[in-house]
Amino acid sequence: MRCSPAGPQPAPGESTSPRQDFERSVRAARDLAERCRPAAGLLPHASIRNVARDLDAIRAALGERRMSYYGASYGADLGAVYTQLFPRRVVLDSSTDPARIQYDLFRSAGAALEAGLDEWAG
Repeated sequence: MRCSPAGPQPAPGESTSPRQDFERSVRAARDLAERCRPAAGLLPHASIRNVARDLDAIRAALGERRMSYYGASYGADLGAVYTQLFPRRVVLDSSTDPARIQYDLFRSAGAALEAGLDEWAG
Protein backbone atom coordinates (compact mmCIF):
# COMPACT_ATOMS: atom_id res chain seq x y z
CA MET A 1 0.00 0.00 0.00
CA ARG A 2 1.39 3.40 -0.92
CA CYS A 3 0.27 6.71 0.53
CA SER A 4 1.38 10.15 -0.50
CA PRO A 5 4.04 11.49 1.86
CA ALA A 6 3.13 13.59 4.86
CA GLY A 7 4.06 17.24 4.86
CA PRO A 8 6.44 18.76 7.39
CA GLN A 9 5.27 18.32 10.96
CA PRO A 10 5.13 21.32 13.28
CA ALA A 11 7.40 21.26 16.30
CA PRO A 12 5.60 20.49 19.56
CA GLY A 13 4.70 23.50 21.67
CA GLU A 14 6.23 24.24 25.05
CA SER A 15 3.25 22.67 26.79
CA THR A 16 0.24 20.66 25.77
CA SER A 17 -2.85 19.20 27.34
CA PRO A 18 -4.43 15.75 27.01
CA ARG A 19 -7.14 17.39 24.88
CA GLN A 20 -4.59 19.04 22.58
CA ASP A 21 -2.69 15.75 22.28
CA PHE A 22 -5.91 13.93 21.40
CA GLU A 23 -6.93 16.53 18.81
CA ARG A 24 -3.45 16.39 17.25
CA SER A 25 -3.66 12.60 16.96
CA VAL A 26 -7.14 12.87 15.38
CA ARG A 27 -5.82 15.36 12.82
CA ALA A 28 -2.86 13.09 12.06
CA ALA A 29 -5.15 10.06 11.63
CA ARG A 30 -7.48 11.99 9.32
CA ASP A 31 -4.51 13.25 7.31
CA LEU A 32 -3.15 9.71 6.96
CA ALA A 33 -6.57 8.39 5.92
CA GLU A 34 -6.88 11.11 3.27
CA ARG A 35 -3.37 10.49 1.90
CA CYS A 36 -4.07 6.76 1.75
CA ARG A 37 -7.54 7.04 0.19
CA PRO A 38 -6.35 5.65 -3.19
CA ALA A 39 -5.23 2.46 -1.43
CA ALA A 40 -8.32 2.27 0.81
CA GLY A 41 -9.49 -0.95 -0.88
CA LEU A 42 -6.65 -2.70 0.94
CA LEU A 43 -7.62 -1.47 4.41
CA PRO A 44 -10.14 -4.26 5.18
CA HIS A 45 -7.24 -6.69 4.76
CA ALA A 46 -4.87 -4.81 7.09
CA SER A 47 -5.49 -6.65 10.33
CA ILE A 48 -3.38 -8.36 12.95
CA ARG A 49 -5.11 -11.65 12.09
CA ASN A 50 -3.98 -11.32 8.47
CA VAL A 51 -0.44 -10.48 9.60
CA ALA A 52 -0.50 -13.70 11.67
CA ARG A 53 -1.69 -15.62 8.61
CA ASP A 54 1.12 -14.05 6.56
CA LEU A 55 3.59 -15.11 9.24
CA ASP A 56 2.41 -18.70 8.98
CA ALA A 57 2.50 -18.54 5.17
CA ILE A 58 6.15 -17.46 5.36
CA ARG A 59 6.89 -20.38 7.71
CA ALA A 60 5.22 -22.79 5.28
CA ALA A 61 6.93 -21.26 2.22
CA LEU A 62 10.29 -21.87 3.90
CA GLY A 63 9.33 -25.51 4.34
CA GLU A 64 9.55 -25.31 8.13
CA ARG A 65 7.25 -27.41 10.30
CA ARG A 66 8.11 -25.33 13.37
CA MET A 67 9.44 -21.86 14.07
CA SER A 68 10.93 -19.89 16.90
CA TYR A 69 9.28 -16.56 17.49
CA TYR A 70 10.06 -13.74 19.87
CA GLY A 71 7.66 -10.84 20.15
CA ALA A 72 7.53 -7.82 22.45
CA SER A 73 4.88 -5.08 22.47
CA TYR A 74 3.00 -5.33 19.12
CA GLY A 75 5.05 -8.45 18.42
CA ALA A 76 3.65 -10.02 21.60
CA ASP A 77 0.13 -9.11 20.48
CA LEU A 78 0.88 -10.67 17.10
CA GLY A 79 2.23 -13.77 18.83
CA ALA A 80 -0.97 -14.07 20.89
CA VAL A 81 -3.13 -13.85 17.76
CA TYR A 82 -0.85 -16.30 15.93
CA THR A 83 -1.24 -18.76 18.79
CA GLN A 84 -5.03 -18.45 18.62
CA LEU A 85 -5.01 -19.18 14.89
CA PHE A 86 -2.19 -21.74 14.89
CA PRO A 87 -1.82 -23.30 18.37
CA ARG A 88 1.83 -23.71 19.34
CA ARG A 89 3.88 -23.44 22.51
CA VAL A 90 4.85 -19.79 22.95
CA VAL A 91 6.36 -17.33 25.39
CA LEU A 92 5.10 -13.73 25.17
CA ASP A 93 6.71 -10.67 26.76
CA SER A 94 5.17 -7.20 27.19
CA SER A 95 1.78 -7.99 25.74
CA THR A 96 -0.80 -5.23 25.81
CA ASP A 97 -4.50 -5.15 26.56
CA PRO A 98 -6.23 -5.85 23.20
CA ALA A 99 -9.40 -4.16 24.43
CA ARG A 100 -7.64 -0.78 24.69
CA ILE A 101 -6.51 1.52 21.90
CA GLN A 102 -2.82 2.41 21.58
CA TYR A 103 -3.44 6.00 22.74
CA ASP A 104 -4.90 4.75 26.04
CA LEU A 105 -2.03 2.31 26.49
CA PHE A 106 0.56 5.06 26.07
CA ARG A 107 -1.30 7.41 28.40
CA SER A 108 -1.67 4.78 31.12
CA ALA A 109 2.01 3.84 30.91
CA GLY A 110 3.31 7.41 30.89
CA ALA A 111 3.54 8.02 34.63
CA ALA A 112 5.29 4.72 35.34
CA LEU A 113 7.72 5.20 32.45
CA GLU A 114 8.52 8.75 33.55
CA ALA A 115 9.09 7.61 37.14
CA GLY A 116 11.39 4.86 35.88
CA LEU A 117 13.34 7.36 33.77
CA ASP A 118 13.63 9.73 36.73
CA GLU A 119 14.90 6.89 38.93
CA TRP A 120 17.41 5.81 36.29
CA ALA A 121 18.60 9.40 35.68
CA GLY A 122 18.97 9.91 39.46
